[in-house]
Amino acid sequence: MTKALISHVAQHIDYKINHRLDEIKKRIIESTTPCEANNQIELLESLTEFELGQFLIQHEGLNGHWTHELVTWNKNNPKRVLKNNLEHALFEQIPATLATRQRFTIFQKHLLPLITPNKVVASIPSGYMSELLLLENKALKNIQMIGIDLDSNALDGATELAMQCDLKSNLTLIQADAWELSHQEAFDVITSNGLNIYEHDDDRVVQLYKIFYQALKANGTLITSFLTPPPTISPMSPWNMKNIDLESLQLQKLIFVDILKVKWSAYRTVDTTKQQLTSAGFKNIEIVYDDAGMFPTVIAHK
Repeated sequence: MTKALISHVAQHIDYKINHRLDEIKKRIIESTTPCEANNQIELLESLTEFELGQFLIQHEGLNGHWTHELVTWNKNNPKRVLKNNLEHALFEQIPATLATRQRFTIFQKHLLPLITPNKVVASIPSGYMSELLLLENKALKNIQMIGIDLDSNALDGATELAMQCDLKSNLTLIQADAWELSHQEAFDVITSNGLNIYEHDDDRVVQLYKIFYQALKANGTLITSFLTPPPTISPMSPWNMKNIDLESLQLQKLIFVDILKVKWSAYRTVDTTKQQLTSAGFKNIEIVYDDAGMFPTVIAHK
């Protein structure tokens, strides 16, 4: 595949973490006070001590694997030993993590009543298709699931998870760019998370929604999500500050914005998102908020 991933630097690219660390340290030193620089570099060094931190440093975003790890994390039944306080914060305290984990639950809640026999459900981008494959629903055996993703590693992860869930025979995977799909009235439901948050061009986001609209059958449903802007960026921010731990929020800003400058920064207001979906043809648009108002879910109908 020659297309570039917009969510993270492709894993096959020979991009050494030490080179990336040197770049970040240089930028921090040149753009902050000595005291701030020492604090940020100390946090950067802490990130190098665990796998998620290393991935974020090198790839500037999340892939299907780490999204799956974060949304399915259960502190009462941990799948890994957290190496230091920063890894603990990223898995259990950072507001963005808590918001996307709640979004995962909201996706599943609204997917569940749509899973009836003989339905065709697509996940674009697929990631590991966790929201769908991990649903506790016997009807999954009687539907067709389509996963479409540009990242071959995500497709491999979806295959492995489908095998674990004994759903491999119900799954079809396609490696493709979402903006180049030509499906017409093929799916009853489309789920889409983690694509528009990396795309800053509003016209391209509308184009994506139009592709989803064309791919849905009559009366089909789109379940998607978007990142809302913080109050410091927009007066239209829906963030519920009463539900956000300010110390964790400050750490989130330091890590994701100041130090790493991660790629998921395409914020949109609720009104903008509704307008974009409406212009693509969708109707009966419902917004379901996480507790923080950071990562709302959208249910829209054709």
